[in-house]
Amino acid sequence: MTNTDHYFPDSGFLYRNLELATLMLKEGRAREDAEMVENAWSVIEYQIGNDCLDTGIRAYVPTNSVYKRVLFDGLGSAVDLYLYLSASGPQDNADFSLDDLLFYIVDKAEKYKNETSAMALTFYVKLWKYGGQLGVDYSEEALRLLEKAYEDTEDYNGYYGGVESTNTLISVAEDYMILVRAFLDAYETDGQKKWLDKAVMLGDYLETYQMIQPFDLNLEGATGAEGYYLAFIGNERFQAHGYIYNNTQHGILDIANTSSVIDYYRLYQYTQDEHYLDFAQDKLYNSMLYINMGDKVGYMDDPVHSAGKGFMNEFVGNSTFRTGFAEAGIRGAAHDSNIAWNVWQIVSSLKWFEENCGGYLPGGAEEDLEHDLAQNRYATGESADPAHTTAKAVDGDLSTCWIPAQDNTMTIDLNEFCEVSAVSVTAAGEGASVKVSFSNDGVNFSEEQAVSFSGVQGSLQTGRLARYVRLQTENAVGLADVQVTGVPAFYGTISYDGTVVSADGSGAENCLDESNYTTAWNAGEASQERVLVLDLGGQAAIFQTAIKFADDANNVLTSGACGYTIEISDDQQTWTPYAENAGDTAGFVFVDEGYAEARYVRLTLRSSAWQNFTVSDFKVMGRLL
Repeated sequence: MTNTDHYFPDSGFLYRNLELATLMLKEGRAREDAEMVENAWSVIEYQIGNDCLDTGIRAYVPTNSVYKRVLFDGLGSAVDLYLYLSASGPQDNADFSLDDLLFYIVDKAEKYKNETSAMALTFYVKLWKYGGQLGVDYSEEALRLLEKAYEDTEDYNGYYGGVESTNTLISVAEDYMILVRAFLDAYETDGQKKWLDKAVMLGDYLETYQMIQPFDLNLEGATGAEGYYLAFIGNERFQAHGYIYNNTQHGILDIANTSSVIDYYRLYQYTQDEHYLDFAQDKLYNSMLYINMGDKVGYMDDPVHSAGKGFMNEFVGNSTFRTGFAEAGIRGAAHDSNIAWNVWQIVSSLKWFEENCGGYLPGGAEEDLEHDLAQNRYATGESADPAHTTAKAVDGDLSTCWIPAQDNTMTIDLNEFCEVSAVSVTAAGEGASVKVSFSNDGVNFSEEQAVSFSGVQGSLQTGRLARYVRLQTENAVGLADVQVTGVPAFYGTISYDGTVVSADGSGAENCLDESNYTTAWNAGEASQERVLVLDLGGQAAIFQTAIKFADDANNVLTSGACGYTIEISDDQQTWTPYAENAGDTAGFVFVDEGYAEARYVRLTLRSSAWQNFTVSDFKVMGRLL
């Protein structure tokens, strides 16, 4: 994970990469992994050598909020690196000077000591907090910035969930994440409760923002708010705290999911407010459950189901979150290293809890990952009353309900394939009769099974792999709460370990080389069909496929129309269609979903926007049976 690996080298992640490189160095040493250690040092040296930022990126200017965050959070990461190395030593890098790193930190501290941006808090409060270990005193600068940020943020009863900024240099949610940490650090340094109070206020704001993936909503219904479930991040486990509706119609994808887990646990420590503990625990659970989002690329540009929105993955490189924008070249606020960010933040969080709490989050068990898969998911079905839509049956609120009409059927899309262990239903009245069926394609449903009711509550124990759950109720009884208990089905990219049986052109193995997009399968001229046959190494459950095409002229990501078919087989004799694209859909990444079992996969390239067929990557996602 280096900046040169990015599809968009101007990603602005230099400051994050320094933090991740420090985490990588710690883990590489713990594992005695020489390659990981070497990679960590190469990133560290690159970041320090480039002053923790690139002043040419994305037209940043010194008055820009993002520029300030990049600069000062990067310098804060340099402090963290120094503290770690001063205790452990740079013994595996003889060329790295700890004295030079300290000189670099102090030089920057002097240069920016009159800074007015609140983003400087992340740097100067750390210098204040750890001044004894660093041999410096920047308490005056830290306190000045704290007082200013304290005055520049105040309670505001608005859609954002509680904070109004009067400072133009505090602009996005990630800025507030920095402020929460800074005020918590200040409270730990001098014990002034005002700092904790401000951290609580900003934390509540950030919490509500992290629970919502705001993008253009298609609001419907009598009140105009029934459609707000479409705005939730589809893969969030946690309950909502505070405001849960945002109508600002913009796409901010720049909050890495796990990065604030420890901060919310710190809020719990100092306030003993249980909901901060719940929030921290569920965010970490959520990240662990979805750490393989890098292989689940199907939801990256799906505004209906929204699962994965804001979670960057290493395959796509960017995320389309606006109708009408081309995929290629739109950087937006989504960055290439979000998946790496989450991976290392999970590792860091787990180690922090092990060192500071004696284990995993108190009250949580590592194996307890089952949760309600249906809550806030996309549910369809006719309603007898526009104020009682299907969304009311999956909102986790027993005071609301869905009142069905006509066929009395609702279908819940779980957003992905899940291992379902149970379905439970709470009806809005006595005498309910509910049947449940399951599907992997949303079309063909299993034979219905009846829920056994006791009063208004009933449950069905099952062990099913499913993406869709359909419920049919008789007697027009409303459903107040539907819970689908289980976990997302775990699967990974199995094509990388497969064997090319046959392929046209040259270098077919290049499209099976994990995370290496500089090489490609050059299948040949697009004047005729080209075929690749892949042996997965055994019978496998297939959940998803994805193809990354490249411009054959210079092997860069370029949007264009490509046609292909994907077939599967158990014996290479009988082939069954799995997916097809007629060549009328533009893009550079094409994703197809569907559950199937097979050993062999055949990819046939039928048409191309370019003269030649060039495939940078071909993923088959699933698991060997």
